[in-house]
Amino acid sequence: LLLYFTVIATRKYTGAVTNDLIITSGIVLLFSWFVDLMDTQSVKHTELLLLAFLALGLITFKLSALPLGIFAVGVLWILYKHVGFKFKSVAVILVFVLLLFMPWFTHNVINSGYLLFPVKGTNIFAVDWQMRPEIVNYEVYANLAYARAPQVDIEVARYFTWSQWWPYWIASLDVFSLFLMVGGVGFILVLGVQLLINPTFKQYFRKHQYWIIAVTCLAALYLWFTHGPTPRFVFGYLVFLIAMGLGLINRVWMQQLLHKHMLNLCLVFMGVMLLLQVKNLVNQHKVGAVAFFPPQYDQPQLKPFDVSGGIIYVPVTNQQCWDALLPCSNLPDSSLQFRGATLQQGFSIKAN
Repeated sequence: LLLYFTVIATRKYTGAVTNDLIITSGIVLLFSWFVDLMDTQSVKHTELLLLAFLALGLITFKLSALPLGIFAVGVLWILYKHVGFKFKSVAVILVFVLLLFMPWFTHNVINSGYLLFPVKGTNIFAVDWQMRPEIVNYEVYANLAYARAPQVDIEVARYFTWSQWWPYWIASLDVFSLFLMVGGVGFILVLGVQLLINPTFKQYFRKHQYWIIAVTCLAALYLWFTHGPTPRFVFGYLVFLIAMGLGLINRVWMQQLLHKHMLNLCLVFMGVMLLLQVKNLVNQHKVGAVAFFPPQYDQPQLKPFDVSGGIIYVPVTNQQCWDALLPCSNLPDSSLQFRGATLQQGFSIKAN
């Protein structure tokens, strides 16, 4: 795990405007905590309860953490087997879960009008700023199409069959992502074979409740592959599968390598990664520009887009609005209308 976080310290998405690093770190932290608790064979009720709530809390950061709901249920099941639940206890837990998710649900409704965006069946509130269904549909199929074939036009890729999109997907993977996927899936197969042919290993696996992590990871990989296979969404699951698989290998040389030399290996890898980054900057003639200060965001050329009550700024070319005048959108909605003279007074979506 230390090696993994050493490597991603130089990866571009670590500092990107995204929640992926939080999800990856959270998954690794919670799974490691769970393994430590199960290895001690001393069930600490408060820690298990906190573990379940933190797992549910990660879902509110990004939906790629949704399979952690399975993990939370598994942890609560262990707690139930040891202490049992009365009706009052169940009611208290449900209230705390509701309180945990309430700010997230409220935030979703404020942002999109949907309780759980982009799930179309959750548009249960008749708010007048709700995103139109056709835009929600576009968000769903565009994300899926881009994840499968990022080099192909979305309107073409959305109709690709499996045999058509998987070559583009494989071609889009970098070495780092490919290594994690091969390693993670490989260890799933190894663990599966061990469970089938090795009764001692199977008993050890069940005794320590590792099946909870295994089922969570399998569900995560299935949902990921069928709903948008962008590799970084499952890095947390994959890296823990690799670490877990290595940890279950009962070989002296492996234990010595992992526990005695890992810090040195991490330092070597860090040095190599930094040198590769410097080499790329030299090749791109950007050393002077980013040696002391980060590069500037692109400032796209803008044009006004008239809507009822005001204007929206739109990039002339299909660029993002990273550093532009507000309100800005590269995909403006003509049905948007201002409530007053300024955006601060709010906006709504005109009914068709």
